[in-house]
Amino acid sequence: MPNEVNTALARLVRRAEQADSALLVDTFVDGGLLGDILMSPDHQIIYGRRGTGKTHALTYLADRISKSGDLPLLIDLRTIGSNGGIYSNNKLSQSERVSQLLVDVGNEIYHKLQDVLLNNDLLDSDQKFEKAVRLLEDLANGLEQIKVEGDIESEVSKEAVDSRSSQQGLTVSASQNPSATLNSSDTLASSSKSNEKHLSKGKARLRIHFGSISNPLEGILTLVDKRLYVLLDEWSVIPEDLQPYPSDMLKRTILSIRKVTLKIAAIEQRANFRESIGDSSYIGFELGADISADVNLDDFMVFDNDAEKSKEFFKDLFFRHVRADLPETASYATSDMLVSRGFTQINAFEELVRSAEGVPRDAINIAILAAQAANNDPISIPIVRGAARRWYQRDKEKSLEVNIDAERFLRYITSFRAG
Repeated sequence: MPNEVNTALARLVRRAEQADSALLVDTFVDGGLLGDILMSPDHQIIYGRRGTGKTHALTYLADRISKSGDLPLLIDLRTIGSNGGIYSNNKLSQSERVSQLLVDVGNEIYHKLQDVLLNNDLLDSDQKFEKAVRLLEDLANGLEQIKVEGDIESEVSKEAVDSRSSQQGLTVSASQNPSATLNSSDTLASSSKSNEKHLSKGKARLRIHFGSISNPLEGILTLVDKRLYVLLDEWSVIPEDLQPYPSDMLKRTILSIRKVTLKIAAIEQRANFRESIGDSSYIGFELGADISADVNLDDFMVFDNDAEKSKEFFKDLFFRHVRADLPETASYATSDMLVSRGFTQINAFEELVRSAEGVPRDAINIAILAAQAANNDPISIPIVRGAARRWYQRDKEKSLEVNIDAERFLRYITSFRAG
């Protein structure tokens, strides 16, 4: 029979998007001043590798924003649009892919804002409600005016159809003066259908009427007297060649509005916020000038950066998760008590932290495998190492098999360290 710590570890939720938002808020670990840094009204890019807790952090941030009285719009970019695959379809022109992407992002922001306004008792009078509806309509119209331009070719095909019909009949009138009338009719109907196809070539360019979007958005926020936080998660699912275009749209419609703050969660190595379109022109964000990029979750978690800080972070992380799942009779008042009960020694816990390389998702998965292997015993160093090996083989090794250069480099590193 597994002990209660191992039972709780084995039931940990692996992915933030699969967890209840209340659980994410309760289990968020505010490493250092991370929570306060995120609450800044400054526009920010939040970097972090896969599994470092970007979704978790944005969910926690959205909760804090709501409790402060302001308005969070948390948007998962994996779920926008009816068919996200269109963005990566290279058979379509760049202009078409960019157009669909911008429409989807704009619509998601609009609908999220509409839901927040209508479901939070912010429009507490008929006058406010009517004004907000007008402003939302103006905002929708402004978003519709965003155009993507490129070199356009038009291909028009027309189809004409003619049809003829004839009718004849005899009308008889039975009266004192009977009569008969022959009726005939001949009609000609004509219909035509025109199909027009636009093909875009070259670099896409945005045409945005800033005032048509910023004015109604500022009007809405002034009406409800709130600050709006637009929180974009999973930025890196957007193809890298398209990322500068939503960046440019957001810069020209969001960043200059006084009561709006933009936060973007991204993987640094898969982020492309800017693209040059001439000797001195560019589209997208200028990092540092338009939006800061000084928040990296790795700084709070990687063991080699700060061993003590990393160890304390993960102790708190597991303590919060396990405490949420342990029976009420369990008496673990601190994270140190939990580690003492669940591991044979502090070195075993440190081995788990080191093996996760600063990635909470990896740490959780290794802990689950270790708890299953330990069963009713405390988790030891050999058990942690075995769990880490199994997790690597299950989650990481397959990715390397399709990248020969990466696999060779890993073999070189491991052989060098072993020697």
